[in-house]
Amino acid sequence: MKIKIFIIIILFPNLIHAQNKPVTGIVINELEEKLVNVNITSLPSGTGTQTDSKGQFSFSIPIKDRSIKFEHVGYQISEKNVILFQNSSLVRMKEKVLVMDSLVVEVDKITQFDKNLGKNDISYINADQLNLRGSVDIGDALYFEQSIVLSESINGEKTASIRGSSSNELAFFYDGVRINRFGDPMIDLTMISTSGLSGLELLKGAHEDAISSSGSINLIPKISYKSGLSLKQQFGTYNYGGYDGAGSIGFRYGAVNTGLSEVQSTQFYSDTSKSELRTYISRNFVNIGLKNKNNSELKLLGFSNKKKFQNIKSGDSLSTKLESFIAKISQNDQKLGFVSIYLMYQENNSFDNLNFLKRIRYSDNRELGFEFQKSLKNASFRFSTQTSISDLAWKIDSNNVYIERQNSVFTGSIELKRPEKEDKIQLKDLKLVFSNERITDHPDTAKGIYLPYHYWNNNNSQFTISFLNKTKTKRLLYYFNLTNVYRIPSLYDFINNNTISTAFAQNDLLPEQKSTYEVGYRINRISKVGESSYRINIALFNYKYLNKIKNILISNSAVQYPVNYGNANLLGFDANINLIPNVNWIDFKWILSNYYFSDPLSFPLQPEKMVRTIISLKKRWFNIDFINRSESNKNISWLNESGTIETNNIKSNISYDLILYKKIDYKFLKTSFSLSGKNLQNNSDVLNGISINDRRYNLSFNVSI
Repeated sequence: MKIKIFIIIILFPNLIHAQNKPVTGIVINELEEKLVNVNITSLPSGTGTQTDSKGQFSFSIPIKDRSIKFEHVGYQISEKNVILFQNSSLVRMKEKVLVMDSLVVEVDKITQFDKNLGKNDISYINADQLNLRGSVDIGDALYFEQSIVLSESINGEKTASIRGSSSNELAFFYDGVRINRFGDPMIDLTMISTSGLSGLELLKGAHEDAISSSGSINLIPKISYKSGLSLKQQFGTYNYGGYDGAGSIGFRYGAVNTGLSEVQSTQFYSDTSKSELRTYISRNFVNIGLKNKNNSELKLLGFSNKKKFQNIKSGDSLSTKLESFIAKISQNDQKLGFVSIYLMYQENNSFDNLNFLKRIRYSDNRELGFEFQKSLKNASFRFSTQTSISDLAWKIDSNNVYIERQNSVFTGSIELKRPEKEDKIQLKDLKLVFSNERITDHPDTAKGIYLPYHYWNNNNSQFTISFLNKTKTKRLLYYFNLTNVYRIPSLYDFINNNTISTAFAQNDLLPEQKSTYEVGYRINRISKVGESSYRINIALFNYKYLNKIKNILISNSAVQYPVNYGNANLLGFDANINLIPNVNWIDFKWILSNYYFSDPLSFPLQPEKMVRTIISLKKRWFNIDFINRSESNKNISWLNESGTIETNNIKSNISYDLILYKKIDYKFLKTSFSLSGKNLQNNSDVLNGISINDRRYNLSFNVSI
């Protein structure tokens, strides 16, 4: 008996070990690049690990487990059968890209398709890569990554525009919910930190949830279903300094993610070295996620951001507080389809203490949204609705303004698809979108300044069709987009138009009508391992405007005065070329844009020509991004102190940017640093005596566990 007990004791550790199975492998993408920080979970036990800096993973799983799930932001979920899986195998993950009609980010909802088949130009930017490159806000993210135009005002505001159109034609979403539908459509990009995001998506052109836009940016809030902590410290030119801290507590079915950041900087007038312009930004976020095994998920998302600006020389000061809270529940069922419902509350409080104008601005928005989507064998249909009520209560000098806007949007679409065939040009898909928007403005003239009553009932439409020619070595896609839409002036536009005295004699703003005609061509070379590949996307489009709304800046301020400026036409050409050699340590990207404006002053701060060249080097000891930018002249209109309009011209600019960054992982500790330089040639511009777009440096350190 003692001998048996002794044998059991000796073999007991081996018996325990025998209940586990070792699993090893390497995770790569479709370009044969190693993927780091891929979450790997063995089911149903939930045993997990992550890939290292070489894309490798190794862990032991219970023998009762039957599948292994691979998850990574920006890539489709991949699941492997444990019994059939062979150790040291390559696991290839496909890039996750959104179709042009949906910017929501739930993995289960997105229609999975090859990135190179999508109509329009869609890009995904991973927040981890942004942090590696030292980006602190989405303005930095878009500056280094995308072919868009960034504009910087004299008080440090950053706004973006796409395809030569104005900044207020850009739609912003937060987890698929539009956040710039009320009040001011232009969002200051410095107000939103990347620490609260897992990534962002950029779409050029219109889609059904923003049918009147020229492009959309979807911010994906960070919800990590595991525990972690990260801290980022930044230093830079003009006494720039800041920190970002974020943490998460989570498990398989629930998570709480929160973080905060603070940034401060100074700026100078071109004729002095005294720091007379000062900016302070504070940003906070909380994201809560709950999900179950039935593809249901509840998200509670919120951020509260503040910004203060002071011009000591002029005595002007600005302060803004922007808050947004979203409750969203979604359910995806293969038989019933996808259903999503959300509630949103937004609040914006601002105080403008300017020499010529003092304004206390309060606005809030309550919104309810619903969406249903169902895919069939060769077709899919979708409808969504949003209903919102916005209130604005402003005090302008000694006058008050009160107005309520009721907004309802109904959108429906149907898409017909055909299965793909090789070596034959074919109709790929055809889609029709119809949208009805109703807006009612109820001003309270008894309490303040007179504002006109408005009611609009507008119908918008979009038609797209694409053709595919697929061979063994190439995929060629031809697509056509047609839209006819109305863009209603925002409440900010109406108030500014009715309360700022100018030389223009206009009683009220009219809706802007826009027709779009777009022809696109995409080609992707399908390469084998060890071969080079390329991607080319070319788009030719024409925007025709009736009653074009033009924003005229007020001299020495960031206030804009909108007016209907007649008819305008924009003819544009965009080309994105990505060359990927047969080595994994270098790649090239060229972005070319050429626009023709019938009236350049109707499209302020938009260059007619723009060229970007990006060369990325990935070496063992460091990574380098080298960026060359070339932009032609820009025009802008100002309203001077005498009440007359004058035109300013910003000269053409050729600049060079450089980013040096490195990631170092040691066990559970992950660190990185980056050094970036913008406009190294120092070809700066001067607006109202303030130097903008000049040479700047930034140093960033990141630590996470």
